[in-house]
Amino acid sequence: MNFCRIWIIFTAFLNLDFWFLSFIHELNETGYAASIFLILGLTYLLLRANGKKLQWKLPKYYLKLKNRFSRVIPFIYVLALGLSLFGGIIHSPNNYDALCYRLPRILYWCQFSGWHWIGGINERMDYSAIGYEVIAAPILSLFRSDRPLFLINIIAYSLLPGIIYSAFSGLGIPKKVSWNWMWIIPLGYCYATQAGGVGNDMFAATYFLAAVALGIQAIKERSAFDALLSITSAALLTGAKSSNLPLLLPLGYILWKLALTLLRKPVFLLCTLSLFAICSTAPIMVANKYYDGSWFGDLSNAAQMKVENPVYGIAGNILQLTIASLEPPLLPVKGKIDALLEKSNQVLLFDKIKRVFPRLELKLKEMPGEEFAGLGLGVSSLTLASVIIVLISYGDSIASSRAIIFGLLCWIATIVFMTRIGSECTGRLLAAYYPGLIIPFLALKGQEDVIRQSWWRIGVVAAQLCIIPSLLLGPSRPIIPVSGLIHNIQKKIPESPFVKRVSSVYSIYSNRGDFLSVMDNQVLVIARCIGFGGSSNQIQYPLWKPFFKKKVLDLGCDKSFVNHIGAFDCFVVTKSGLDERFHTNADEFSQRLHSQILWRGAIPTLASTPDDIWYLLGPARALNESKY
Repeated sequence: MNFCRIWIIFTAFLNLDFWFLSFIHELNETGYAASIFLILGLTYLLLRANGKKLQWKLPKYYLKLKNRFSRVIPFIYVLALGLSLFGGIIHSPNNYDALCYRLPRILYWCQFSGWHWIGGINERMDYSAIGYEVIAAPILSLFRSDRPLFLINIIAYSLLPGIIYSAFSGLGIPKKVSWNWMWIIPLGYCYATQAGGVGNDMFAATYFLAAVALGIQAIKERSAFDALLSITSAALLTGAKSSNLPLLLPLGYILWKLALTLLRKPVFLLCTLSLFAICSTAPIMVANKYYDGSWFGDLSNAAQMKVENPVYGIAGNILQLTIASLEPPLLPVKGKIDALLEKSNQVLLFDKIKRVFPRLELKLKEMPGEEFAGLGLGVSSLTLASVIIVLISYGDSIASSRAIIFGLLCWIATIVFMTRIGSECTGRLLAAYYPGLIIPFLALKGQEDVIRQSWWRIGVVAAQLCIIPSLLLGPSRPIIPVSGLIHNIQKKIPESPFVKRVSSVYSIYSNRGDFLSVMDNQVLVIARCIGFGGSSNQIQYPLWKPFFKKKVLDLGCDKSFVNHIGAFDCFVVTKSGLDERFHTNADEFSQRLHSQILWRGAIPTLASTPDDIWYLLGPARALNESKY
């Protein structure tokens, strides 16, 4: 658990550092260079002061790892970890949400040397939780590159098996059962597909399990230090994603027992309360209330994420969760399946749900991807089969009442989530919830006998291997050179719609991080201040490259940028962005600014939506006399 402790302490210090540097307006390369070594030193000293040894004998440690991973089940996990690591090394980040608002807002904050309410058209830059960003900010600042960002998720993913074992066995689940499932759960699609990328769903699951494992350890040993880390981990869980707030309910079942331990040490209690307040989503919620009038932001529900009718919210989320749980490793007949789902969508009940849950989307993908994937067919089927066999053979007798209570509270937390949040990404948004949902099933008597049966051992390997095709061929980070294969296939069947779609998807993902290079215009290359006028769901990230040498300013929606137009070297706008912001078109916009259209063309950024038209306008001139 020492590696887990290091991760919790280090990321908690990064949260403190982020707000401190923002307060003194030094959230930049200089501020992080001065503080990062201090953070590493404080982490080491804090562990040493509490008797946590960080040394081990390398020969013995190597033999221990060799013996452990020589077995098939752990080896498949290590294989997935290795493929994720390699994919992260050879591919730049291309997660759409990350490029759309999570990474650009880091650059906005660093541009002004501190956190601030950005107030652009993309409201998610302001109201979304920032737990991932406070860890990514020093990497972007110090390395001036986004390539190392995948290490955040790789570290979190590598910690999952050990934390799962500690949490499950600590709750009373038999150790052999915990040992087997510690290698199975991390190979759920939502975890493995994000391990080599910059998604922030799997990343949060580590905090949830760490809060459980360290909390149980603190209760056993009456350790105020582990109690502090457990509560801090719970705070980091909510700081990563506000949608994880319901998980404080099951965590409260464990954490309230730590109160007596902390009350005996007032200094630890004060530190715990302070860390919880700073590391949780509380600072962003306060900012949301102050600037937007709502604790969770998006007061007008422009993103249509809030569900007003709890019953329809639960129904819609269950439908999407079912689809995410049944997703196979490969689905070449996606079109036919979607046609069947479309027919089922015509029923009256679905129409009623859709009115309350506008983002409801019942579709499968050709293969699992980090944007939508849940646990997937392999892990879901294995869980279901294990439960059915246990209930048939052993009845509903319980091996651990504590695990049952904790698991039921996790199910209640999931229901709370479903009553309030309505997104098409239910599968991945529940990444931190899945371990808790599985726990009560593993607490049934008979699971130890099930894992000894030959069918189960075969099923485990089959379930684990389900993720391998996605890690090898997934468009986000393909290991196999798919582009060359597609090119050869296109020569033989150039008119195939399926081949055209596959070619388009891989091309979009590979170019997404730098898609504006297609403009190939010297004005954009030498520009130092660029005005962005895209829509609320379009990417501005490539405009910042090379990092910290360019300034990007959102044009807003109120036309006030015209008063400072001399500061801009050029503008990058889109057809939908101009319509959404100013209800105009590119020709009229350029005339009003006395500028010219230097480049225009369709640029694909999402495979699921039509290509928008992008424009490069310039050179910008000071037009104080202009009236827009």
